[in-house]
Amino acid sequence: MRARGTSGSVIAGTSTKDAIRDAAIRLFSAKGFEQTSLREVADAVGITKASLYYHYASKLHLLLAIIEPVFDELEHVIDDLDGVPYSPERARRALGDQLRTLLRHRTAGAWCVRDTVAIINAIGDRYPDILDGGVRSPV
Repeated sequence: MRARGTSGSVIAGTSTKDAIRDAAIRLFSAKGFEQTSLREVADAVGITKASLYYHYASKLHLLLAIIEPVFDELEHVIDDLDGVPYSPERARRALGDQLRTLLRHRTAGAWCVRDTVAIINAIGDRYPDILDGGVRSPV
């Protein structure tokens, strides 16, 4: 695929999957998850809808590719707290870790906050521990 530097095309140095995720985050943030079509995402990247489906089988798979890294990093921060007694220093470190994670994913995170209902409706029961108030079930 030839990389072009104009709007609506894959930027040189990025993978198509990255370009699709980045365009989806921008469009989902601007229009909302439910209001954005995969055709719009494909057009923003400068690829066909069929090419988008080659990389992501569905809109749900694209959504998960965006939010799972955020969830995974936040879960890692929480897992690091297991079995560690509370202390003000540990609380500061945990909050700092959480803040750094949110800053790394600030655009996706801000979109997730604004479009929470649509995201919860889309992911259904994929994350029951998150949707059930953070209560963890034994593995």
